[in-house]
Amino acid sequence: MVVLRDERDGEDHRYLTARRNEAGDLLVEGEDWGPATRPVSSDGEYEWGWTVPADKIPELLRVLGAEPEADVLHVLSARFSGAASHVLERRLRESGLASSWVF
Repeated sequence: MVVLRDERDGEDHRYLTARRNEAGDLLVEGEDWGPATRPVSSDGEYEWGWTVPADKIPELLRVLGAEPEADVLHVLSARFSGAASHVLERRLRESGLASSWVF
């Protein structure tokens, strides 16, 4: 697992990780909590993420500007952590390769 975002702003916290599951799928999982999440979550906590099936990861890597045989977790950690994690979120949405979910 790699941590792509761990931001704190007063009482607000935004956390984003990426990992591969047993089937080889990529899971990008986020958790936000604090007063800023109240518009979407009555308890102040919001969990969400994307799943990219293992067979779509080479295509995702191309979308991200990497070689299709690259280690996806290394690419995400090196290119899409910190402020760049927001770019990753946009590319996942626009690519159509990932299915999203919300708790």
